[in-house]
Amino acid sequence: MKKIPENILLIIKAIVPLFIIIVLFFILTNVGFSKISQVQDEISQIKKDQSVLIDKLSLLRTVSATGAEDSDTTLNSLPDNNPSLLVVSQLRNLAAKSGLIVSSVKASADQGGGDLKAVAVNFKIAGEKSVVNSFLLNIKTIAPITVLNKLKISEIDGIYSGEIMVNSFWSPLPTERPTTIEGFQDLTPEDNQMLTLVNSLVQPTFLNLPPADAGGRPNPFAK
Repeated sequence: MKKIPENILLIIKAIVPLFIIIVLFFILTNVGFSKISQVQDEISQIKKDQSVLIDKLSLLRTVSATGAEDSDTTLNSLPDNNPSLLVVSQLRNLAAKSGLIVSSVKASADQGGGDLKAVAVNFKIAGEKSVVNSFLLNIKTIAPITVLNKLKISEIDGIYSGEIMVNSFWSPLPTERPTTIEGFQDLTPEDNQMLTLVNSLVQPTFLNLPPADAGGRPNPFAK
């Protein structure tokens, strides 16, 4: 076997480490770029998740600021129990403002099946034509949500009298909370429009009685 010249061996010994370094550089560079790309993807996903959380937090803060008022208004508009007493009170208040006479008020038993239930309120009214018309139009503006169902009107000497039946609705509150908020989104324009309509309804007036005096009757035997 022919012996490799000494100068060639020196060149080979000098080139081999350099070749190994170059190979290792390319391997490490490839691995480094792969890791960098993976980290960039993770950072991008974190930013997206952070943006979603910020949006949800912003919405929750808005809900926390207005939710109590909106929830009360919504519950007054669609109560969780029979609203017949509230409806009768609202109708009497509306009639009093219009100068009408309301009589023979009767509420029927609950109607309808499923979650949404209805109650019918029958009553009689008497008054001038313009006032009666205004009263009938304003029925839809009161809470709980009330709609005109039946109407029978007669006129005698310019005075309108009639028998009216209105329906109001109620629904039990949900008994379970959602198990996830994955699909949680902001209110749609239709939702906001419905909420605006509900907030515009004339809310029932609740009478808050002052607390009774804890002192009771004075002791007649006290000195």
